[in-house]
Amino acid sequence: MMKSFGVAVLAGLLTVSAAIAAEHKHEQSKAAAKTASFSGELVDMACFMKHDGRGAKHASCAQMCVKGGAPLGVHTKEGQVYLLINDHGNEKPFAQAKLLAGGNAIVTGEVVSRGGVQAIIVSKVEKL
Repeated sequence: MMKSFGVAVLAGLLTVSAAIAAEHKHEQSKAAAKTASFSGELVDMACFMKHDGRGAKHASCAQMCVKGGAPLGVHTKEGQVYLLINDHGNEKPFAQAKLLAGGNAIVTGEVVSRGGVQAIIVSKVEKL
């Protein structure tokens, strides 16, 4: 009986420890996220990844592709590419970014990285 009680207490402690560790990790990832601004061309990721579709000659295609549901990204002057993500609590800036596809803009938002993908949760966009 005492052995069963000890096992139950140990299992409870392990569960609580795991929950505390998971919460700590979540808080660390929230703290590690930062807000930043990037300027560059807003590209439709489908054409950009398939055939380096960008530039003035590709602007109308980028508009059409983004309207059709292609993901949107920003290609910075430094050559970095960030996937743009909609903030479900503030959707207007992402909608504005979609309208600027194929053009240059400054995108501001929370920078996140997961599984090797860099992304910006868009909070502000300004046409250049």
